Amino acid sequence: TLEVVFAFYMTGDTSPESLESASSTCEQLLDMLLLAPGRKFSVGMSARLASALAWSGSRALRLMRDGVAREQFELMGATHSDAVVAALDPWDARLAIHYGAGTLHDIFGRAPTGFWNPSGVWRQEIVLPISAEGYSHTVIDSRIVDASGLNGLPTHAPLRVSWGGREIVVFQADADFARAVDQSVGAGSPAPAIAYLERAYAEDLADAAVVVYAREVRAGDEGQSLQGFASLFAALEKETWLRLTTFEERVHAGPRPRSVAQIPEGEPAQVRQAADGAGHANWQEYNSNSPVLQDMRSLYGDVRRRIQAVEEDLHRAAVPQAPAATPGASRLLDHAKLVFAWHQHEFGRPGAESGGRDQWEAVRKAYVAALAAWQCAHPATSAYREDVDRDGTEEVVVVSPTDMFVLSPIGGRLLYWYDLEYGDQIVGSDLGEAGGWALMDSIAALSAPGLPAVVYSVELSPDSRSIVFEATAGAVRLRKEF
Repeated sequence: TLEVVFAFYMTGDTSPESLESASSTCEQLLDMLLLAPGRKFSVGMSARLASALAWSGSRALRLMRDGVAREQFELMGATHSDAVVAALDPWDARLAIHYGAGTLHDIFGRAPTGFWNPSGVWRQEIVLPISAEGYSHTVIDSRIVDASGLNGLPTHAPLRVSWGGREIVVFQADADFARAVDQSVGAGSPAPAIAYLERAYAEDLADAAVVVYAREVRAGDEGQSLQGFASLFAALEKETWLRLTTFEERVHAGPRPRSVAQIPEGEPAQVRQAADGAGHANWQEYNSNSPVLQDMRSLYGDVRRRIQAVEEDLHRAAVPQAPAATPGASRLLDHAKLVFAWHQHEFGRPGAESGGRDQWEAVRKAYVAALAAWQCAHPATSAYREDVDRDGTEEVVVVSPTDMFVLSPIGGRLLYWYDLEYGDQIVGSDLGEAGGWALMDSIAALSAPGLPAVVYSVELSPDSRSIVFEATAGAVRLRKEF
């Protein structure tokens, strides 16, 4: 029997004005995949996209949960914000993969098992952070394997590769099969796809092949056709010599793949073309020489060192001889790390810098959450001026043992409010773009359709020794004095 895997990964724009369109695209795909209860697929969704859709109450998330719960879908994960793993600092890569997996587990109720490698760039070093997070397998463009000079391997066969004492299974996404499938879907005829699979079946003398179709679906992107897949799947199910399965099923129930010492680095053709369009010969040259990436790596390095310093401080506070670090401090540090991962959206993908730099720059907001974590572990009552997000403007910070406020230097408007008792952010948008750092007059963490704002006022005494916060939501009124 020839095993065939269809894998889909949903990603795309998460801005509030695009969420309705993004949800519609995801719903179309998931409705089609769930059409017949017996069909199985490997399906993933960007953790960043899933988080944004959760705020809008998207039906797409309910469909995804249904597919995962029924075990029709193998849940696939990625870096939290679709950053290219090979472009990241090792610490950043572990963080991005960790929060990507954790977010999907929280939303869909199950940990992802397969890793979708954003942009498809391959370096063998990425095996370590992928495997360390519990993933057992990933996908690579078959042309990278073809160009590697690994002769004598069965066509379409999955491979085992290792790095740093970790091992994963690599499935080959077949570019030729993808063209045949797209031709079948476009023409409304299963003939091209079935003809290709018949040839693959005839060549599979070792009974080791897994023919893979892998497609990234850009949520909200008009013009991508999903019609035609349902009739293709129905036609494939009638062929008794092939079976639709998932990567996970093959890893657990199939024969053990052959081990290879190394697959040389490479990237899919479309990534190479995008790098060429940006003036670089290939992705490796783009990654090494892009001025924007180098500037951002410097900023990411500064923020990373701040988070690591606070984390080290909390660890010291946890030793028996010192006061224990509070759960609130740990929660706020965890939030700082999430903010860091959130603002690496598609980092390392050629072309992403044209619209993504504001999002990357907004990683400065992780400075503020890290400061809140430190203040939580070091209770005090004080008011001071500090450039908390390192943007060149000093803010006013007002701290008590239970709360931390960050106010604008002119007008005393509230930018951030952290509850230090429980480790929660009450005011402030850490997950927006750098351009969206407008001073706020209402409590809001994310722009969410249907979620009412809460109007508040803040009064700072002339000598900065006290502050009064008042908020009103309907009949409920909150007043705090410090």
